[in-house]
Amino acid sequence: MLSRRLPLVVFVQPSPMLLLAGLGMMAIGLLPIIYWHRKTGAAWKVFGIGAVSWLSAILAKAVMDIYLTSSVATYLQTFGAVSSSAALGVYFGVRTGIFENGFSFMWARRMQLRRSSFDEAVAFGIGFAGVEALGLGLSSFLNILLILIYPSLMTQLPSSTLELLSAQFSLGPVIVGAPIIERCSTLLIHSFAATLVFATLNGNGWKFFWGAVAYKSIVDGVIPSLNLFLSSSTLSGLYFAELPFVLLALMGYLGMTRLRDNEVLTRTKGPQLRESA
Repeated sequence: MLSRRLPLVVFVQPSPMLLLAGLGMMAIGLLPIIYWHRKTGAAWKVFGIGAVSWLSAILAKAVMDIYLTSSVATYLQTFGAVSSSAALGVYFGVRTGIFENGFSFMWARRMQLRRSSFDEAVAFGIGFAGVEALGLGLSSFLNILLILIYPSLMTQLPSSTLELLSAQFSLGPVIVGAPIIERCSTLLIHSFAATLVFATLNGNGWKFFWGAVAYKSIVDGVIPSLNLFLSSSTLSGLYFAELPFVLLALMGYLGMTRLRDNEVLTRTKGPQLRESA
């Protein structure tokens, strides 16, 4: 998932309370993995394959950014702010939908997870979301810590970035909740997308895979417009921008419940993934 705004990583004279943003994100990345493993017995292997799928998708998107994205963005800017934001939303959304679900499908199939259960599909999604949350949280925590220890590092930032971060810092520690809410939302979003991908792997048809692509395309597709119409330097802008992702997460939760209740995926662990408690 794209970063919707600058992460809470560097601020002019940051409050030590901002370290809680990174700690909270890391907790969202780690605790659900431990909980789901203990609750369902899903193998650590499944969480790990989910994490590898995220890393593969991020690498592919990074290569695309190096060779293509900047040119596309520069070209689209000639059409005006609203039109370019909408077009960039389509570009980023489809890219995320195809890469993240495509690599999930590829790795799950390669690692023989075709007949995995509903619980294992969710475990895959939690691993996918968990490594993302851990990475973003660690980055946030370390950058805030460095600025607290070496405030002079702020002088190396561009003036526009300093202005934005100073505005965010002036809002106080209350902004810490925004990235934590975002990570909670993406946990459900990635988990639902994983269950859709696994539904296709289980022989239920490609409609589930393309549903996952469309779903994640919407998630990242709205980000350029949010950046255009909502200011990340205001408290209302920071929290209102989380609303679409909270709604998409709720949609994902309801979708997973329906897949489970309709037994699109079984509740029994696949034989290759059984492990003793």
